[in-house]
Amino acid sequence: MALDGIFLHCLQREIADGAVGDRVDKIHQPTKEEIVLTLRGRSGAKKLLLSCRPDSARVHFTDYAPENPAKPPMFTMLLRKLLQGARLDDVTQPGLERVLELHFTGTNELGDRVTYRLVIEILSRYANILLLDGNGKIIDCIRRMTGETGNRRLLPGVDYTLPPPQDKLNILTEDLDTITHRLQTCGATGAKAVQSTLLGVSPIICREVEQGLTLEQLRTYALAPSPTVVLDGVPKDFALRRSINMVICWNAAALTAPARCWTSFFTSACGWRGSRAAAPICFTT
Repeated sequence: MALDGIFLHCLQREIADGAVGDRVDKIHQPTKEEIVLTLRGRSGAKKLLLSCRPDSARVHFTDYAPENPAKPPMFTMLLRKLLQGARLDDVTQPGLERVLELHFTGTNELGDRVTYRLVIEILSRYANILLLDGNGKIIDCIRRMTGETGNRRLLPGVDYTLPPPQDKLNILTEDLDTITHRLQTCGATGAKAVQSTLLGVSPIICREVEQGLTLEQLRTYALAPSPTVVLDGVPKDFALRRSINMVICWNAAALTAPARCWTSFFTSACGWRGSRAAAPICFTT
């Protein structure tokens, strides 16, 4: 799956545009590693799926109505206690890291206003969902880590820290001449040079740059993706997201290399449950 930092940036903007100001109506945890927040605002109700499954960690709006367990898990009960009725104030992403933060304002048992952050880390086998208080301390998380194997300590009561920073450049904010210079002097070539230089790009995008995608084009597509959609026999459970530059096509094998940029991620992000070979999705650049 290629959910990289650039694509998460697009999702961050979509979620912020569609849900900031809404209040948390319902919270469910259909599986051990998935949370579904039902948000309600003036535009109606919408569901936001947060998943920290190692093979398909992601966050996006969904129409998926999961079957929930008869007895809610403890993490769900905690979220309901602290976040139910809270207002979503902001959705942020630190740089182009694969981390998304949902900022909420609610009230405690005394009626005082309190703030919380729900953090989704999309880090493959280290993917996680964490609830933080207003001081940045971890209240609880789905995947606790003691730090014994060299990873961060992610335990209740511990100050939350972001994943270790990478010495890479942000394609959205850095000067393109600076990026070009780093690419030429990094000591690697082709896709490896791109991956060692740019923050938030997957190996798929690195290969596209190697095949001729320019830095200007990459920045343009990241900042202003525009949908170009062709539908043919779309599955019933398939939901399109508006903020993605894409074409849906049944014959992915016939596509050129640039058209395969975002295929593997979108099959997961939209909840496609079939095989990858049958997934009717490809993206144009």
